[in-house]
Amino acid sequence: MTEPQTATSLTESSVNARIPIVSIGMPVYNGAKYIHEALDSLLAQTYADFELLISDNASTDDTQAICEEYARADPRIRYVRQDENKGAMPNFQLVLDKARGKYFMWAAYDDKWDRNWIECLKNLLESSGSGAAFGKLMHIDENSRPIPHPANGKTFEFTGSPIRRRAGYFTEFERYGKANPIYSLFRRDVLRDIKLGAYSADFHMVFAILRKTELHPAPQTILYKRLHSSGSSGAREASGLSVALRRLLYLLNPVEMGFVAGYFRHGSNVERLLFVILLPKKMLLGYVFYLDNLMLMIKSRYFDSGKTHS
Repeated sequence: MTEPQTATSLTESSVNARIPIVSIGMPVYNGAKYIHEALDSLLAQTYADFELLISDNASTDDTQAICEEYARADPRIRYVRQDENKGAMPNFQLVLDKARGKYFMWAAYDDKWDRNWIECLKNLLESSGSGAAFGKLMHIDENSRPIPHPANGKTFEFTGSPIRRRAGYFTEFERYGKANPIYSLFRRDVLRDIKLGAYSADFHMVFAILRKTELHPAPQTILYKRLHSSGSSGAREASGLSVALRRLLYLLNPVEMGFVAGYFRHGSNVERLLFVILLPKKMLLGYVFYLDNLMLMIKSRYFDSGKTHS
């Protein structure tokens, strides 16, 4: 058994001479504001036998110049720029299709990772025999400062039979961060037949992957998920009447039925029946989320701010 490569032992010639163990796919569009931090975080990983595939979806900011500078400095980076914006899902598919490693992970251009992220997840995949592993979730703001969120510190574990783990995933409330396991480290074979264009949301992509593999947690390493106004998972919110109506709807039914419909569309007949039975529990978890979020808002506004000004 060969010793794992480290950042100091991996030379340019060894990178070019062999297929890396891990492939990282980073789709990006107009990521100049944050991609420096994301790239620095990945290139500083304790496990260094990887290739980093960046697909630039025809960015109009400085993303191209930044990525080309990093690619010149580190031979593990393969940068490609699309002639036109192909949409998010095709760009995610492109980096997966070009991957060569035994293991694969998507990486968001605006996130950060603990230095041992790849090492911990790879070790867990090898010890468990599972096809997917994910660490612990924390949220940061535009300036990389921690922000309160009900999903902070959350890990995800979906094990057992395919129907059991998919039912567990269905029941989990969406806003508790359950889309983030799309950024797990996977055995690439698990993703071989996953066609991303068939799914309208990342929740349904994870749901499909769970048909093929268990997902195991690695709480000793952290993904720092950035929330910002320009991101798909950002903090941007409508204002005025639409917000009031949305909050009223959440009081009546916290579950977003568009997502629920997606699980039914991609589920088997047995699973659909099970989802009907589990829907009340899912709604209850939605209310728990909004209560947790309300308490965090109150604490942040009245208690934490009071300490700041005392």
